[in-house]
Amino acid sequence: MWGSEFLPKDICPTLEDIREWAGKQNLIWDEAQIITPERVNVLRKHFLPEDGLAILIHLYKDTEGKLNYLEQPFIPVRTLIKKTKRGRCSLLAIKVYCNRFSR
Repeated sequence: MWGSEFLPKDICPTLEDIREWAGKQNLIWDEAQIITPERVNVLRKHFLPEDGLAILIHLYKDTEGKLNYLEQPFIPVRTLIKKTKRGRCSLLAIKVYCNRFSR
């Protein structure tokens, strides 16, 4: 998680609790901000459970000081290197693929 300093100290750091808190704070206003089941299904086509994918929660303040919430797929560097060595995909292809979800 990036930006954990913005979370209340009494929150349990689970995806469900953080999403609930972000919703109450009106930080989630677009489905594109979260990892939906549809996105998970797309990622399953390219990665296996043992690849260690996770959801990265990013809380940050924009240039105006407004707090923002965004979830992104987190791909461990070990997985990227392993996949590149096997020739199944290149780092550039993974970067382009992941950038589609970071909007």
